Amino acid sequence: MNFEKASQFIWENGRLPERKLFEYYIRGGSKKGGLDAIEAYQNEDGGFGHALEPDLRTPESQPLYVEFALRTLYEAKIQDAELAHKVCDYVSRVADLSAGIATITASSSNYPRAWHWN
Repeated sequence: MNFEKASQFIWENGRLPERKLFEYYIRGGSKKGGLDAIEAYQNEDGGFGHALEPDLRTPESQPLYVEFALRTLYEAKIQDAELAHKVCDYVSRVADLSAGIATITASSSNYPRAWHWN
């Protein structure tokens, strides 16, 4: 693998979370930088929005984004109690004990998205 080309690709094309996690994993950056980059996508309702998953451009919180955020933090071994409590509050409001949790909400259709979310 050509590390310089991979590094250049991240800096030219990566969003802030990708760049911060690249710094953390490869260049000895801080966990706080990775956490801050993910927290920037967290809405007041405790969920995550703002196209955290870039194929769906809604600013509204989406269960899909919550999964993406938590998986990213888990893989980076980054923990934050305040973020976790906010996420739990969000999930408790959107979870349906009979049907589970939708991947995306109906309101997401009001925003640009990749064809596979239609």
